[in-house]
Amino acid sequence: MFIQGGPGRGKSVFCRMFANWVLEHIHPLWTPILIRLRDIDAFEPNIENTLRAAVKGNFAKSDDGWLTDSNTRFLFLLDGFDELRLEGRTTSGIEKFLKQVGNLQASCQNNPHLGHRFLVTGRELALQGIEQFLPRNLTRVEIALMDKQLQQKWLGKWGKQVGEKTVSGFQEFLQARTCPERVKQLAKEPLLLYLLAAMHRDGEFKTSKFRGASSTEAKILIYQTALNWVLTQQRTKQLNFELTEQETEDLRRILTEAGLCVTQAGGKSASIAMIEARLKGDDGHILACV
Repeated sequence: MFIQGGPGRGKSVFCRMFANWVLEHIHPLWTPILIRLRDIDAFEPNIENTLRAAVKGNFAKSDDGWLTDSNTRFLFLLDGFDELRLEGRTTSGIEKFLKQVGNLQASCQNNPHLGHRFLVTGRELALQGIEQFLPRNLTRVEIALMDKQLQQKWLGKWGKQVGEKTVSGFQEFLQARTCPERVKQLAKEPLLLYLLAAMHRDGEFKTSKFRGASSTEAKILIYQTALNWVLTQQRTKQLNFELTEQETEDLRRILTEAGLCVTQAGGKSASIAMIEARLKGDDGHILACV
């Protein structure tokens, strides 16, 4: 299966949760192996060697028959296919890897002693130009936006963390006439729903803030508020520096330029080279961060 979804839709979180669920409820009938594709240094001509290097387990290194043992079935969860494209991996290399995945899964389906399966995640954007190389035995599905029922379920759990009064205030904010339509759309995204709820909890989002604002002005307010909250409220200044080795204003500059590059590139993504060009002339440590 190839699971596609936009940024923040929950692909990586799903992989971790599903791998854990398989381990708890289906193992040893199925053994989940979660691999972040960006951690693969090189794709070998033989996919078995690629997987062996990615797994890094003694059982894979010491046993040449680890994939042909009829008593073991692996569920490989390959997370972050889009990151291979964003990192500039060659298209031909990605095509070959997809083909290898399809061929290995086909071999498993045709061999009664094997039963390995693959689940790959990535953004739809990552398949542009290579869709025809997606193996036919990988069913393509998409993570849907959160509907009202899922939102309410999430908000119920959020209420246990922050209190029912806070959740009620956030719900009133989303339902208010002055709440921008863009905010309501963003609230359908799992990661962004949390971001909006947390900012509202901290008093950053109020209906009065958007009163009289046009659609464009509302988007700018949302972006500025979110950027400031992430940089100054989500983590302490010291923790931000420990994680990024950048001062707050340097991070703000990087994110601002990155956002501008994405917009200029069509609103989906931007190359690292494009962002670096925008930051040329800044301090070397800022450019090094990119």
